Amino acid sequence: MSATEPVVEPAQNLNLNASTTFPGRLLCLDIYRGLMVAGMILVDNPGSDEHAYWPIMRANWNSWTPADFIFVSFLFLVGISLVYSFDARRLRGETKKQILWHAFKGCLLMLIGIGLLVNASPIYGLDLHTWRFEGVTQRNGLCYLFAAIT
Repeated sequence: MSATEPVVEPAQNLNLNASTTFPGRLLCLDIYRGLMVAGMILVDNPGSDEHAYWPIMRANWNSWTPADFIFVSFLFLVGISLVYSFDARRLRGETKKQILWHAFKGCLLMLIGIGLLVNASPIYGLDLHTWRFEGVTQRNGLCYLFAAIT
């Protein structure tokens, strides 16, 4: 290879059209996210609690099952995605203040707001007894905000 020949990136050899690729996306992260969403659906809706397989059942207080790794995996995904997202925003010229403001709005409006809405279950009628701040979506939102600040 001479110095005048262009270097061909491995992604250019895949022969994919532009509509099927997303620049800057990490495929393994998207696959892992999809697997965790599928796992969350299985864990939250096993069909019958009495006849569900043990890997998709939550454990007792003093043990664990694979279902107990769903929340931890989502927090791992939040941390990894945060690094890529913030780097892309910095490359576009956004300041740290703008990035933190975006993270605050995303945490407060989207994650915590949607979590409260889901916990209130407006589809079945607003029941203030089921409206709680300690939901999983709210916890993910707070972890996202604290990680963004640091």
